[in-house]
Amino acid sequence: MPHAPTDPNHAATSPARPGRALVTSVAVVVVGLAIALIAFEVSVYPTKLVAQSRHQALPAMLDQLDAPAEIAVMGDSRVIHGVRPSVIANVFSDHLGVAPRAVNLGLPGAPPVAMLGFAEHLVARTPPRVVVLALSHYMFSTAQDPQNAREPILALFHATDLPRALLAGMPFEEASEALAADLFAPLRFRSRILSRLLEGKLYTDDDPFAVTLVGPPTEPGWLYATRVTAPEQRRRMSLRAEGTRKVMNPDEPDSAKLFERQFGYLASTIALLQSHGVRVVLMESPTASGVWPYLSMDAKNLYPVVDRRIADIAQRYAVPWLHHRPDFVVPDSYYTDGDHLSPDGAARFTALLTHRILIPAWRGEPIPAPLPDRWTRPAPSPNCELLFDFEATTPETFDTPGAWELDGDAFATLSVTGSQGAQADIVGAVGYGLVNTATAESGDRATGSATSSEFVITAPSLHLKVGGGRFPRTAAVVLEVDREDGERARFATGEQSENLREVVWDVSEFIGLRARLRIIDSEASAWGHLVVDQIEACHH
Repeated sequence: MPHAPTDPNHAATSPARPGRALVTSVAVVVVGLAIALIAFEVSVYPTKLVAQSRHQALPAMLDQLDAPAEIAVMGDSRVIHGVRPSVIANVFSDHLGVAPRAVNLGLPGAPPVAMLGFAEHLVARTPPRVVVLALSHYMFSTAQDPQNAREPILALFHATDLPRALLAGMPFEEASEALAADLFAPLRFRSRILSRLLEGKLYTDDDPFAVTLVGPPTEPGWLYATRVTAPEQRRRMSLRAEGTRKVMNPDEPDSAKLFERQFGYLASTIALLQSHGVRVVLMESPTASGVWPYLSMDAKNLYPVVDRRIADIAQRYAVPWLHHRPDFVVPDSYYTDGDHLSPDGAARFTALLTHRILIPAWRGEPIPAPLPDRWTRPAPSPNCELLFDFEATTPETFDTPGAWELDGDAFATLSVTGSQGAQADIVGAVGYGLVNTATAESGDRATGSATSSEFVITAPSLHLKVGGGRFPRTAAVVLEVDREDGERARFATGEQSENLREVVWDVSEFIGLRARLRIIDSEASAWGHLVVDQIEACHH
């Protein structure tokens, strides 16, 4: 059968067409991706999505500060809720006359690989003077779900950071993911974008996720933790302990592998910061003692192992390692949501952190180890003598001039440490203890009375801090003087607030007379409680 004549031009050009088609297709895909990437970058979505991820929002926050961060505290959610930058600045200002810019760089979970990523962000800017790495033992195990933690953590790294991360032990697969996320912005948010698309919307102005995750401008990085009731607090403590037990399981091969890798990330973080002149301090994250009984023996036995490994790294790099078990540095009454500090607890812990760690580190002085006692006993005000500061917690060891007589369920002990149960934070207390007739179990329904031993009035005025409800007859602190009419000499109540107000009694007419104080609470309605602290006899 005769063949059709062949067109020489057709024969010459036909093999090239598939090649050109392939090149054209690839070019179209590349151009399309580039256009999509540019469109994504210039749209509102990156800003909105960054605001929904603390891992991305914190680096953006660093760029928006009015001055470079001079002090940074990294750690897990205990740091997020437990370290208040404004308190750091205030304590520095009071003691050194300077107010350094401090930032809270806590992250949920926050394994050391996240600390390494943040350290890269810090040194890429003006490096801070002091960095505290707050460590929790479960950070060094893996059973933290990789799908929940790995994607946002890897997005912390830039391409230039990856050689150090690889040397620290990062697997090549994860480094590749981090590189892709750095080169292509949408990959940093892929799980969030996918979930939002499945909901039928990427972002709207009334989106509940649009709430900032970095705190107010005066508290960069700190987030408020709401109080819960005593039964709910116990339930959450047990859940925290159960979560810790599950993640601290080095017997599983994958877990044991990452267990070692996190120590490498910690060492690399310290080395990076030190190479830029940063003073580094390692510290155990603040935690509630109430979590400890719920932990399994396996988890408890693993704690000393982690402690020794951290101590070895601290010794290698000559940095302090401060851990405080069994002396838990903040009383459990200042914790909420399991082991997160309440705002008042955070203020107290941050003040302790600043006095005992940050100020010595700032000055280049040695830092005491282990962490010293919780608080120093408050000194009386100028020209005043202390009558009662409520720093002890049992009537047998209570302040001079002697023990108090206690009655009712509001006074299982005379003094406690802060708010109880779901009670709002008490503001304005001095030192460690105070009187609070609300209880964790009964709240405002608790009633009772406390009567001091007698003392002689020797100064013209008595000063005291009082908060709680306004019930002059049923919830008040009363001064009783040894006189014929037997009436109350003076009394004070709260103002329907947990903010302690300064009360001043003029007692000049009673100088030389014997007197006693009574704290009474027979009120069981809302605000039916009283808070009292720091009673002083003053010569002004």
